[in-house]
Amino acid sequence: MKRYLLLPLWILFAGTLLAGAQQACTQQPQFTGECSENTTCPSGYLCRGGLCVCRNDESCEEGQFCNTQGICQERAGCVSNSDCEASKFCNVATGVCVDRTACGTDVHCVPGQVCNAAETRCVDGCRDDGDCPLYNVCEKAAGAALGACIQGKCGDKSFCAFGERCMNGSCARDNDPNHCAPCDNLPGQCGSAQNYCLINVNYDPSDPSQGTEYYCGVNCQQEADCPNGYGCGPIILLTQALCTTPAECGGGGRQCVIGEGDVRGNCTCATDTDCNTVFERAAPATCVLKTCGGLGLQPCQMDSDCSFLRCEGSGPGQCQWPQGQSCVSDSQCQDLPLCADLGLGGKVCVTDGLTQCNGPGDCLCRAGTCLGTGRSCQSPADCSLSCQGGGCVLGAACGPIQGVSCEDLR
Repeated sequence: MKRYLLLPLWILFAGTLLAGAQQACTQQPQFTGECSENTTCPSGYLCRGGLCVCRNDESCEEGQFCNTQGICQERAGCVSNSDCEASKFCNVATGVCVDRTACGTDVHCVPGQVCNAAETRCVDGCRDDGDCPLYNVCEKAAGAALGACIQGKCGDKSFCAFGERCMNGSCARDNDPNHCAPCDNLPGQCGSAQNYCLINVNYDPSDPSQGTEYYCGVNCQQEADCPNGYGCGPIILLTQALCTTPAECGGGGRQCVIGEGDVRGNCTCATDTDCNTVFERAAPATCVLKTCGGLGLQPCQMDSDCSFLRCEGSGPGQCQWPQGQSCVSDSQCQDLPLCADLGLGGKVCVTDGLTQCNGPGDCLCRAGTCLGTGRSCQSPADCSLSCQGGGCVLGAACGPIQGVSCEDLR
């Protein structure tokens, strides 16, 4: 019996809604009468509980929407642009659909315009750079409420195209050919001694769009030194202390970093003093990143390639590295400590064979240039390296920012 009582109560409720809708609406009746199936209802309506109700907003007249009860109802306001016609947008502050030529706030206007609140319309001008199109800046006279968007000027390099820098308020192409130039980790390939041949961590031999295995990073001191699309990042090397386990690195938080496929690796640093080992020897005896010691000084394919260096010149010549060391054969250009006893009466720097030294740190500055980093120096102290995050910081260089490859920047 309860099952039969529910039906008239539901009909009564629907009838109440109908009566309320008929009182509120001045348009044509929203319910068209009793029905038994959808085909007995007008187009755009369906049969629900014996009554024809609207399917969606398109079933209703302009200015109305189909509410949850299936009744076409006058729009009393809007909460989003979807509540408005295509030629209008919703001013959420007032709940009113307004013409797209009008505005409620600056976000309703196209770049290069702002909203005149008093007239509710977009006008040419800007309050700050965010109101302007890409690669434009907002220039505003002192005391003026609005400025103008000026093309071709910049506030910083982000206003410029890839490969350009912001210089004196204007975008200019950085013409240094060494930016992202391919390299094979050989000396001199990247121009200045302060530039580095860097590892392309995204390198994929099967995907040419990811660029070459190595690329040149141009020396930088700050972010503004690099063109747009590049970031100024530190160049870090591990110490030259070899290891197979962390225990061999002396404790103190030092770790042993072993590359994939390698049986031994290098210790991280814990103090600045640990970084003295980076340039402890004139010709590092391990092959890392296709150069002896990974320093870009001598190319190699295996460790045995780093056991000696070439003697250049006929008769008495000079070692290719360390420069200035005299020789008559390749065997005399062996892996030596920077500071060594060459039989000349005490320890001397093997880079010139003359400067007396007590340790490798005394030999880092040669002819005004730091060994390995290319930085200018007046004394060996200017060439000391700092330990940051377990690595010895050689300097900094411009490299592609996250999500950008050298191929995108060339």
